[in-house]
Amino acid sequence: MGETDLVALVVATGQFMMTCCTANAFDVVPPADEPVPLLG
Repeated sequence: MGETDLVALVVATGQFMMTCCTANAFDVVPPADEPVPLLG
């Protein structure tokens, strides 16, 4: 993994974290008819 790939990984992780934080801040819930794939 080169420096460019590492930077891309950090950016993608940061973008996903900000999306999750924003959804959490506004109490966004998934639709009732859609399963939540991350819950076991």
